[in-house]
Amino acid sequence: MENSFKSVIENAGSVLIFLPNNPNLDQVASALALYISLGDSKPTQIVSVSPMTVSFNRLISVDKISNSAGNKNMVIGFDNYDANGIERVSYDIVENKFKLTVIPKSGVNPPHEGQVKISYEGVNADTVILFGGATDADFPQLSTKGLEPTKMYHIGTQPLVIDPSRVVFTFAQPMASASELTFFLMNEAQLPIDSETATNLLMGIEHATKNYRSEMVTADTFEVTASLIRMGGRRLAGEGVDKTKFPQGAIPQDTPNKYLDESVVKPQRVEATDFADFTQTSEVVKKESIPVPKPEEKKEEDEAEVVENPPDEWLQPKVYRGTSLG
Repeated sequence: MENSFKSVIENAGSVLIFLPNNPNLDQVASALALYISLGDSKPTQIVSVSPMTVSFNRLISVDKISNSAGNKNMVIGFDNYDANGIERVSYDIVENKFKLTVIPKSGVNPPHEGQVKISYEGVNADTVILFGGATDADFPQLSTKGLEPTKMYHIGTQPLVIDPSRVVFTFAQPMASASELTFFLMNEAQLPIDSETATNLLMGIEHATKNYRSEMVTADTFEVTASLIRMGGRRLAGEGVDKTKFPQGAIPQDTPNKYLDESVVKPQRVEATDFADFTQTSEVVKKESIPVPKPEEKKEEDEAEVVENPPDEWLQPKVYRGTSLG
C-alpha cells in the first residue's frame, strides 16, 4: 500500500518527531516508542518545545527529547560577549582536525569557554510525524525553516485541524490511547518492538485509560497489553485499595485470590512482527467454585472471544487539507 505506515517508514530518509505543546504522558510515551524503534535504522530526532517535567522521568529515553528542531547546521556563538570586539574569524584543518580561531581586536579580551554556545539550525529530514494535538497551532516547531518540502503525517486519537497552506496525512483513529494506535502502526510497518519500546507503550496505555477504567477501552486494548507484556514490557504498579474512598465505618476487604487450573497452558511469546496476522483463542480457564450447601457443585467455563485486528483501512492515512476543514 503506497500510503500505508509501512511505506511511509520505508521511504523516509530521516525522521523528525514533533510533540505538541504540553503533551500528556501517552503522547510522549508513544512518540518515544517510535523514536527508539527507528533509532537503529534511520536518523531520527524527537522534539518538544515544552520542557519534560518530573512526571515523564519514568519513560525510557526521555532524555533524548530536544527542544529545537535544528539538526543540519552547527552554529557557534558567544553569550554575553560584545561581537564588536571580534577582529576576524578564521579556520584551518591540521592533521585532519578542524580548528576555528576567533581573533579579538587589540586590547579586547577573547571570549572564555563559559560563553561558548553551540546550537543547530536547519532541518535535515524529509519526513515529519506529529503526535497528538488538536490543531497545527499546537506544534510551534512547524515554523522551523526548511520544513516546507517535507512530508507530514499525524498520529493521534482525533483528527488534526490544520492551516489551509499545509497538507497533512493522518493515521488518527478513535482509540483508547495514542500508544495503542502506535502499536498497531508499528506492527503493520514491521518495526522492532523491544522491551524498552513495549514498556513505554504500556505506560502510555495505562495513563490514557486511567488503568483501563476509560470507556474507550476495548478488547483490543487488553490484547495489545498482553502482547506488549509478552514482548518484555513492564507494567506500572497498579493502584491498591484506597481506604479513604470508603464511607466512614466501612472496612475495605482484600480482593479475593483467584485460583487457576495449573493445567492451563501458558501463552507463548509473540514477536512484534507476528501481531498483524495474529489471532488468539484463549484456553478455557477453570475457576474453583465457591462451596455452597447444595448436593452438587457446578463449574462454569468462560470462553474468550477471538479479538481481530483493526480493518486494513485503519492503517491507511487520510489526507487533511486546511481548506477542507471548517
